[in-house]
Formats: sequence, C-alpha cells, structure tokens
Amino acid sequence: LPYSVNGAVGDIQEISIEIFEEGNNIWMGNTGDSWSDPLKWSRGHLPLSCETLVFPDAMENTIIQVPENETIYCMGLQIGENITLSIPETSLLLVAGN
Repeated sequence: LPYSVNGAVGDIQEISIEIFEEGNNIWMGNTGDSWSDPLKWSRGHLPLSCETLVFPDAMENTIIQVPENETIYCMGLQIGENITLSIPETSLLLVAGN
C-alpha cells in the first residue's frame, strides 16, 4: 500500500516477483538461431545476471550473435570448442564472476 510524502493513502499495487537461483544457462541453438529466443536456452528464459552462460563444444564452427544495443550481465562465461561469440560494437557482455 503506497503512501505519498504527505501521508495520503494511494491505490493498492500488486507486484509479481520471480526469484531465480544462480546456475548455468546453456545455449542450445546453432549458427543463425536468435539469442532472444528463450527456447534456445536450457532454463527457458534469456540470460540473467545470476547465471553462468555456457556455450558447449560444437562439431562445426558455430557463430552466436549477441543482439545489437544490448547490455548483458552474467556471473560467468564458458565458451566451448568451435564457438564464436559475436558481440556488436553497440552491445556489451559484462561478466561479474571469475
């Protein structure tokens, strides 16, 4: 229940909160697949700042394109063999963990 600075009662606000545990979010796509497709990630959602992004080894060269104009935060990053992570100049991938 919000109150204004002068103590007037505002309208009741409902807020949904989702709590995610840290862990690995594994890329399951191929070259040309959209980073923004939640079905290409093992946890069924786009990467979160509490997750380590894992790009497993590939049999052939695989290019994963980070979307333009995005800032992506993560706890860790694991890039497997034959994986190229392409980050446009307009985007950032910031890794907080070791």
